[in-house]
Amino acid sequence: MSGKADMYSDGLIIRLQKIAFAGSTDGCRTVINAVQQLKADGRLPILRYQFRDRPHTTRTVVRMVLRLMKEGERLREILITGKKSFAKRALHSKRFALIWRLVQKEDVTDIYNIFQHLAYKEYRYDSRASPMMIFCSKLGAMVKVLIILNNDTLPCHRLDRLWANEVLQVLQGVEGFHALVCFAIESDFAFATHLLTKVQDESQPDVSLTAHQAQTCLDTCEVLFLEGAVFSSEQNGTFTSTLLHGLRQRHVLPPGFFADRDTPYSDIGWPTDLSLIDVDRPLLFARDLYSATKLFFDINYPDHSWRAKFGCFNEGEGRYAESIRLTCVEELAVKEGLCPVKCRNQFCQILPLLRRHYSECLDN
Repeated sequence: MSGKADMYSDGLIIRLQKIAFAGSTDGCRTVINAVQQLKADGRLPILRYQFRDRPHTTRTVVRMVLRLMKEGERLREILITGKKSFAKRALHSKRFALIWRLVQKEDVTDIYNIFQHLAYKEYRYDSRASPMMIFCSKLGAMVKVLIILNNDTLPCHRLDRLWANEVLQVLQGVEGFHALVCFAIESDFAFATHLLTKVQDESQPDVSLTAHQAQTCLDTCEVLFLEGAVFSSEQNGTFTSTLLHGLRQRHVLPPGFFADRDTPYSDIGWPTDLSLIDVDRPLLFARDLYSATKLFFDINYPDHSWRAKFGCFNEGEGRYAESIRLTCVEELAVKEGLCPVKCRNQFCQILPLLRRHYSECLDN
């Protein structure tokens, strides 16, 4: 063939413009934006849905989680992950072990196991029953032990006093209290979005995230961070509520410590009644996390909520309840400009065919 070859057919382009109402792309942002631009330019006039349908790399969601977990990064390093963190130093402090037994009336073996797990292992947010939950529940007692270490002026206890003071400096005053709450909020955020980095496709090493999982993650973040469920006055299984509940617990300290005071929080600038500290800043931080998560899904998984509604045709594993399927059909009909009642009736008529088809070929 001589001359410039035709790279496309005008007839096929016109045909595509008439029938393409849904687009499916891989995870490349350039491709996602290109399809959206085609719609905006009128080149795909009836495009109403766009899905990111291929398995996508773990880095996309991992980077999102880590990028948003900046507020409590310094405190997380000082308490857990740093080379000279509280958890690592407490493991080797005989003075800490002695005072812990007096304050908590329990052996240090359990808390040492928690420190060991958090300080030297990467998986800290696997489940609500993880060591991080126990760590949050006992942070109140840990702070009181640190204050005791910091107030000990004996020369032989100088090293313990120095590292305890380093940790308490970060917790000083209302700002320090807010930083501690934000640390717990980020732990809840890491757990709520942990699904994004754990769901593995059977045939691919990359993460394969379904629309249902994306929507579930977003709904969970909305309840916890936008509506503020993490700040519940009662323990609800979140790290933040567990932390706040643990800080409010009373500890009968041994005679001679703080002149028998029960709550030494005033030594670091916290009021005796922690409810007097407003949580406006942590609440704004929690809401920012939700807004960023929603934006992340809108950019990387466009129309994920509508894709979930197409699950009404699924007859295999994960099939929706009958009432949910019918609701999804009606909502899709309205979006397509059709009569929801007629579509609902037609869907009920084809249900037996869908079930027979699935039973014969096990394919949706």
